[in-house]
Amino acid sequence: MRRTLCRLPAVKVRHGPEPPADRDRGDWRILGSCRNVESSLFFSPEGERGRDRARREARAKRVCQDCPVLTECREYALAVAEPYGTWGGMSENDRRRHIRPRQTERRPADLPVEEPVR
Repeated sequence: MRRTLCRLPAVKVRHGPEPPADRDRGDWRILGSCRNVESSLFFSPEGERGRDRARREARAKRVCQDCPVLTECREYALAVAEPYGTWGGMSENDRRRHIRPRQTERRPADLPVEEPVR
């Protein structure tokens, strides 16, 4: 029986600058300042609370601060209601606070306000 080696397809080597990303298709992600940063900086480990969480989120937001695609990232996270991590300089709690007022503004005045279950 003859054995053959698996051959990978040829990879094109690009010389010169990369073409501009199509930000409407989600290619904006390759331009993010977070691209070469450990993802654990942007996502909370289980059980992280208090000062530890606040410090990690502050470091993540500093990475986002000067990001060239901060707006696209933030809009994406808000549009899909991303529940986890720091996106577009906003933590999970920041996004919840941002979305909550908008949702209450859209509620018709004649509907009762539901109280949270405790």
